[in-house]
Amino acid sequence: MASSPKCATRYADHFFLTSLASVLAFVPWIVVIVVNLEKVVYATIWQNKTQRPPLTLDVKSWLGNITRQFVDFGLSSDNSSLAVKAFIPIIITIVLLSIYAMYFAYKSSPKRISLFLVTLSVVPWLVLALPDLISGHSRGFREVFLYDRTPSLISEIEQQYNLVPVSKSKNPKTGLAWL
Repeated sequence: MASSPKCATRYADHFFLTSLASVLAFVPWIVVIVVNLEKVVYATIWQNKTQRPPLTLDVKSWLGNITRQFVDFGLSSDNSSLAVKAFIPIIITIVLLSIYAMYFAYKSSPKRISLFLVTLSVVPWLVLALPDLISGHSRGFREVFLYDRTPSLISEIEQQYNLVPVSKSKNPKTGLAWL
């Protein structure tokens, strides 16, 4: 805790140095993008579609991506409607279990851990999905945008099913060895 001005200054210095290191770490990528701007624009032209995809397509994609973190049925937009409908109960079950794992982790953990897990899972989705919903673009169809949810989902399920054993040196309230 920052109880003295000297300690607060030290934390501010550490924050500044960390921020500076973060910016410097991305300078090579910024240079690559500036040098190859035409290629970047061409590779991302699909994001500038004026035609708005239906919301059901976004929801279907998000549900499929959450389910794919556990089991991949090999479903794609090329599959017949009958093949997709056969897996709907399994997909809904996995999504509901994921939601329950998040709820259970939130209710059974200390507040700081609960907020960490909720922030870890909700903020990346909001940052990536809200612009799609507002502007009508279709970046949300890409699976890579839901992979940010994977660490928090794994943590929530580990906590729910106690896959990480509790030892005397760990926090017995959470059951998680790394928290």
